[in-house]
Amino acid sequence: MIKNGLRVGLRILFKYRLYTGISLVGMAVAIASVWFIANYVTNSYRYDAYQDHSDRIHRLSMQITAGGNTDNYATTGKPLGGVLAENYSGIGNYARLTFQGNPVVRVNDELFKEDGFYAINPEGLAVFTFNFVSGNGTAALSDPNSILLSRSLAEKYFGSTEVVNQSITIGDHAYTIQGVYEDWPKNSHVNPKALLHSEGLASDYELQEWFNLEHYTYVLLDGSMGPKDLNNQLAQMTTEHLKPGLEGSGVDVQFRAQPLKGLYFAPALIDDVPKGNAKYVYALLFAGVLVLLIAGLNSINLSLTQSTQRTKEIQLKKMLGISRGQLVLQSAMESGIMTVLVLLVAGILVLAFTNTYFQYSGFQALDVSGQWLLLLGLPLITFGFGLLGTSYSGVYLSFSGNLVHSQKSSVNTFKKVLLGFQFAIAAIILIAKGTMNQQIHFMKNKDLGFSKEQVMIVDLPEREDLKDKHIQFRERIQSFPTVQNASLIGGGALPGEDNGKELFQVMVNGEEVEKVFNFYRVDENFSDLLDIQMAQGRNFEADRTSDQEDAVLINQALAQSLQWDNPLGQTIQYYGKPRRVIGVVQNFHNKSLHNAIEPIVFLYDEAYATKLLVKTAMANVDLVETAWADFFPNTPFALSHFDQFIEAMYTQEDYLAKLLGFFSLVSLGLCCMGLFAIFSLHLLQKTKELSIRKVLGADAWHLVRTTTRSYMGVAVLAIATAIPVAWYLLENWLTGFSYRISLDALVFIGAATLILGMSGLTLGYHILKSVRMNPVTSLQSE
Repeated sequence: MIKNGLRVGLRILFKYRLYTGISLVGMAVAIASVWFIANYVTNSYRYDAYQDHSDRIHRLSMQITAGGNTDNYATTGKPLGGVLAENYSGIGNYARLTFQGNPVVRVNDELFKEDGFYAINPEGLAVFTFNFVSGNGTAALSDPNSILLSRSLAEKYFGSTEVVNQSITIGDHAYTIQGVYEDWPKNSHVNPKALLHSEGLASDYELQEWFNLEHYTYVLLDGSMGPKDLNNQLAQMTTEHLKPGLEGSGVDVQFRAQPLKGLYFAPALIDDVPKGNAKYVYALLFAGVLVLLIAGLNSINLSLTQSTQRTKEIQLKKMLGISRGQLVLQSAMESGIMTVLVLLVAGILVLAFTNTYFQYSGFQALDVSGQWLLLLGLPLITFGFGLLGTSYSGVYLSFSGNLVHSQKSSVNTFKKVLLGFQFAIAAIILIAKGTMNQQIHFMKNKDLGFSKEQVMIVDLPEREDLKDKHIQFRERIQSFPTVQNASLIGGGALPGEDNGKELFQVMVNGEEVEKVFNFYRVDENFSDLLDIQMAQGRNFEADRTSDQEDAVLINQALAQSLQWDNPLGQTIQYYGKPRRVIGVVQNFHNKSLHNAIEPIVFLYDEAYATKLLVKTAMANVDLVETAWADFFPNTPFALSHFDQFIEAMYTQEDYLAKLLGFFSLVSLGLCCMGLFAIFSLHLLQKTKELSIRKVLGADAWHLVRTTTRSYMGVAVLAIATAIPVAWYLLENWLTGFSYRISLDALVFIGAATLILGMSGLTLGYHILKSVRMNPVTSLQSE
């Protein structure tokens, strides 16, 4: 019986192969898309799940309030972890990770410029999970000259993981490798490629150590208390160990615990690690569900349409004595066959696009860990959609007592409702895609207040013995005729880069108050190179030694925040030394357009330069690299482009826009394929009627209007429903940008025109065939 049912099911699917093919392709594309999306969402929400004690690990953040400004830092001072673990209960251990910048590593005679190097206190190895493939994890980092490497780095340097007791040189310091550990997975909030030894803190530390914010501090709770208790202990520790030294300073400090599990989606703090955006993940998940829903409704609609042609078949089977149970079973078997075919094609699509997905996300699409619910759910959903579609012919008609059964108008209405719902979803996705493209274009092309074109960023060596060569290197670069300008800047002085903030003393309404401002260390060429205009006063000048000792520049935002109508000549104290404001630069965007422009203080200081900005055509890279080899022969040359750096700030928006573009094409394609199949059957049923109308003198326009009016009306109604929904959703999304576009009516009109146009083309193909058909031939066939 089952064998016969399978044979009949395959025969029916092949007989109606147009509907079968459209439904199969639509569902397979939707299932493959949902698989990729679910994999991405699952991995995003499993950040740091690799850690064995992820539920008990907390990162400590620091909030500093001074001069009415409050700033929240992801980094803390060195004493925090040790003081907390030594003096308070409930702390199993603590870890202190200190980023080491971009060190130059020498292995034998090869040089490598690396990132992802951290220093860690030996106790920190007990907080995090390190699966050692060689070496002794328990004794690791016991020596200040020791280092641990990740598997990928060990294989990069030596081609093997058996490298214990081998040596590498960082700068001028030699380190002995004590162990190799497995790389942490991509969904880890930090990815340490190498770990160096970090010394503990002496008991007689100074107050300033609390404010050298260079360390990520973590604690591992012993299970006797939770996050609320930890925050209470942090408050107690602050009162007992820190606030006595801050009395009368006007500075207030608070520490907060951030659970490791929620760290990836937590709001970004100053000097934080890369973050995810939960809203974008939700949007991606929502888009996937909508595409699956469109494909499912399309499948149901096609099955309902197909059932019109199967009415006589079902009634004949009933007349021949086939029971209702057999008809229902046959319906279920058809759905089962279709489910297997859909999953097979979807699996092929997943395999075909696995590498592409990995390049975009860094996740493995075939990793099924944690996705057992999806593995079970997708086949059930596919089978469910199929069963809902075949239930009309397999269940409803089998229970009908009429031997002659005509399709009720309610079924036609239901099909049009489903089709309208599909078009409404497609319209929302198209409008979202268009609006997102406009916002991204706005962000990439808005006047940021500086020039980003033809600017190269050269990372300078951070070794103390090479700092004197920085100015000489800049002068060599400036001497090239093809170079327009060159400027030395300190860390964080690049627009768009996270920069440190400093505490300043300023006069407001005749009173001295403390304020925290963004802090840029620059030279005299910075403003000219980036075309940042002066609003008042003058720029730094190299031949005025006083500019380096007692002068500052500020931006307009700072003058406005202090309500300085005449900022020139005002005094700003930095580390107790008064400096006079000699110029005010026009506001420029120092961060992405998600953020408002912030107050900035500029100091003329070349001693702490970490980057050289070079304005020249990209064809002159070889000149810069040649000069680099003369000054820094033992340091790898590293160069990036400023315009690409700025664009990288909107990577998440770019990815989301591309995905929405894909989903908009899929959703619109599915809608048109469904409309194509449904309307083809509609005209098939109307063949005799249309032929009679033509014989009676009806023209082509009358035939078009008669047959398409109801279907185009469905599309128009769907668009009218989608517009307010899309407007509401996109207004909410745009509120996340400090600088944004206004919703453009042309985007809504464009989406409506595209949907109506594609629908018209789909319907027009069939109408053209019907209009050209000889009515005599069609009436004879009837």
